[in-house]
Amino acid sequence: MPEFIEEHLRAIIFVVIVGIALLQKILDAAKTRKQQSGPTMREIYAPDGQADPTPPRRKPYTPPPLVRTTQAPAGPPPLRQAPPPAPPPPLRGMASVAISTTTNTDAELARQRQLEERIRALREASATAAPEPSSATAPTAHRPAPAHHGVLHRRLRNPREIRRAFVLKEILDRPVGLR
Repeated sequence: MPEFIEEHLRAIIFVVIVGIALLQKILDAAKTRKQQSGPTMREIYAPDGQADPTPPRRKPYTPPPLVRTTQAPAGPPPLRQAPPPAPPPPLRGMASVAISTTTNTDAELARQRQLEERIRALREASATAAPEPSSATAPTAHRPAPAHHGVLHRRLRNPREIRRAFVLKEILDRPVGLR
């Protein structure tokens, strides 16, 4: 401990001087605050111990008078009418939906019936077809990647497209209350 004091004597003296100066400033501030305080007990009470009949009182606060430079209008201000909102732009890829809704409903129903018949025929044909050999006997072949793999990969690497996919999923998915 004595070695520490000897090595750091200048720093210790500096800290002590700064501490004394701060303490002196705090005491001076307390003294000035005490001098600026209100009347003492002797000033309030008479020498005989009785209350002074007229103790010093503060003047009551009166707010400044209100001044109006202009007269207020007689009624409320007129309402502003906002322009009607513009129709939203059509969504990309939704042109076919708009076209199909404007076509003749009978023609659309006939087209749907044809599609149903084709699907039914394809299901019957696949059910009667010969079963495929098991995968153990068939040689395994590597499937080539689909042609749209590059586009899908690019879209998944784009953060904006991922956000868009999440929003679309939330919109098109079942409501949270029904999950």
